[in-house]
Amino acid sequence: MNTHHTFDVCIVGAGPAGTTTSLFLSKYNIDHLLIERAIFPRNKVCGESFYGRVSHVLREIDESWAENLFQSGVLTTSRQINVTYGKNGKALKIRFPADAPPIVKCKRVVFDKLLLDKALESEHVKYLEGCNICKFEKEKQGWQLTDISGTTIIKTQLLILAIGDKPIHLRQILPNYRMDGVEWLATRRYYKANDAHGIGLPGETFIFSKPLPYTVYTTPLSRDCTMIELMIDKKFARKINYKLEALLEQTIRENAVLSTYFNELEMTGKAEGVSMLLGTNPRSLSWDNTLVVGSAIGSIHPVTGNGVGHAMRSGQIAAFWAGQSLRYKNQSATFLQQYNKAIKQRFRMDYVKGFIYAYSIKVPRIALPLSRLLVYIQIFEIKFRSLPIKKLMFRPFEYYFRRRL
Repeated sequence: MNTHHTFDVCIVGAGPAGTTTSLFLSKYNIDHLLIERAIFPRNKVCGESFYGRVSHVLREIDESWAENLFQSGVLTTSRQINVTYGKNGKALKIRFPADAPPIVKCKRVVFDKLLLDKALESEHVKYLEGCNICKFEKEKQGWQLTDISGTTIIKTQLLILAIGDKPIHLRQILPNYRMDGVEWLATRRYYKANDAHGIGLPGETFIFSKPLPYTVYTTPLSRDCTMIELMIDKKFARKINYKLEALLEQTIRENAVLSTYFNELEMTGKAEGVSMLLGTNPRSLSWDNTLVVGSAIGSIHPVTGNGVGHAMRSGQIAAFWAGQSLRYKNQSATFLQQYNKAIKQRFRMDYVKGFIYAYSIKVPRIALPLSRLLVYIQIFEIKFRSLPIKKLMFRPFEYYFRRRL
């Protein structure tokens, strides 16, 4: 027996972007459908250290709810990043000012479930879990979606895609979707920590040039858990003979700081891997009856942990323009282009930082000064957010690094 659903707005994907979109649609009293193919809680390989934009969006969703998450220790914070270049190099300690939002730390499996549970408190959302949409058919007045079993059929005026940054998936739905970027591979481990390691320690970034350029991140998540992740350009990974797990194991063994820290800890669970696009710049994010949110907007930036924050902010912006399109009864590509412009205006500086980061890994000898530059750009943005001149100041950086990637 077929099940039919008809909604003005349908969100596909219940990660941070999708659930944030849902949360703000509910704030605007817009009924909508949220679809997720996985069953929550579901895991996600991620650095699990999010820059302050996450804190801002959480408080804009619900101030008291966000405050309770921080006070209870569900979300922990830090105001420092340590960056080390080379096997036994000296750490560059970068401290964020007191008036800047803190770095937020949390396991993605926990964080994503928190957002979803909050979204499902609203009477304006209907949620379909374990629903794998495999057929997207464009119609004159919107979209018709069908799940893999063919029993669930959904009609919607406006489709919001929060399905990740894999162009192959998006191009199956939107043939004109294009995104430039560098594909990276990552592997992650969890370790059982103890109170001595503390929850307020900063995240550590290690940038290596041998055997090929790659990066390692560590994030103390709680008093009993810490995370380590290795990332490498997919093109470089193909050139080495051993797997990412073996490279991470060797790095922990040979690096003085990592060996001292992790040799005392017990690994929990098994290593997990993922691929993602970094330093990206999508050419379009809106079409007739369609918006794209989340990592597909192309602003993942691992040094400052902005991937989740960007996903959430894009969801907030998408919810606003979804509301506007319903208000004016206009879901045309021309009208929704305003969402596209809003995203590119909001994240212009973040695209620049993505290009700089990708270039710094490609040329490791300048990684440290560029890492310092990236964070100071971040602080500059916070303190002088209203200055229009900042866009002109950093356009030369964008031009320089984009040409060299």
